[in-house]
Amino acid sequence: MSEERKKAQPKPVVKVEPKKRVEIKPVAKVEPKKRVKPKVVVEEVQLIVKTKPVEPKIVLDTNNTTEVKVKRAENKYIRIALDAKPEERNEFSAKVKSGEIKYAYYATDNDKGYHYYIVLKK
Repeated sequence: MSEERKKAQPKPVVKVEPKKRVEIKPVAKVEPKKRVKPKVVVEEVQLIVKTKPVEPKIVLDTNNTTEVKVKRAENKYIRIALDAKPEERNEFSAKVKSGEIKYAYYATDNDKGYHYYIVLKK
């Protein structure tokens, strides 16, 4: 090879032109369809409620006083502790199934929890 180096030939400088922007045409806005609510026909309904007048049971003291005491409700509750023996739990579940008692509520007494049942049959 020859000892002469090839000289780099300069390339012509190209003038950079900005890109032409495409013109965006606005699109006509489409309004959403309005919902039509169906007409609701309301019929008048008369409720007839038959109630028995509640008379409180009055108990008079035997001490010949004029005070009148009203008796408390006669609902009787029984309770079972959370840590009760399995035999007691089975007894309560059998009574619930037979309809003698019904579950009423859960409550705590200090740190101990109890399930309360209302007695339905005597």
